[in-house]
Amino acid sequence: MDPNPDDVANLNQEDAFQKLRAWGYPVTRRMIKYAILRRELIPVRLGNGNYLSANDLWRWIESRRQTGIYRLPDGAQR
Repeated sequence: MDPNPDDVANLNQEDAFQKLRAWGYPVTRRMIKYAILRRELIPVRLGNGNYLSANDLWRWIESRRQTGIYRLPDGAQR
């Protein structure tokens, strides 16, 4: 039985960047690089490359979801 194509870790950092941009997310190459370094995105290491799956990217995007109000209080120092 073949694995789900979204679970196959076949995206390098550049491909992950392109896929997220194609999905409409305003990410940068640096965001992906530092997410891997901070282990927010846990890659499959093959040789010198870090490879991610599409599901890894979805889970990372969902982990970035935040709730709450994003306004400074009226008396806050700026």
